Amino acid sequence: MSFNKTVSPIEMMPIPVHEGDELLAGEFYEDCAYHPCLCIRTAMGMVEGISLVDGSFPRQCGIPQCGVRRLTLEEAIQWRLFGPPDIPPVIEMTEKEKYWLKDKNRIGDLWPLRTDSHKEG
Repeated sequence: MSFNKTVSPIEMMPIPVHEGDELLAGEFYEDCAYHPCLCIRTAMGMVEGISLVDGSFPRQCGIPQCGVRRLTLEEAIQWRLFGPPDIPPVIEMTEKEKYWLKDKNRIGDLWPLRTDSHKEG
């Protein structure tokens, strides 16, 4: 996926991870708190990573239990700046837990939200 390509949030398709060998160190994933993370290792059905939101470490999730999803670099950046586009409505998050709202007034200059209305010619 090119950084110059306009991508609709609908086109972003994080891939569910079912086993540890489907995710490698250096790849990005979404943990069970919806943080985009950099994977540093997988072992015994667990993934450990570093949060791109606040740098917290280790971010540990059980792969089959937590609904871990692999993200592309583009998706990880979108998740960090704008939040995941598909949080189920049954998940209740406080405003404080919605980490993407913290910087919402300045992120548009850094990384424009990718939507169908921003198609490049």
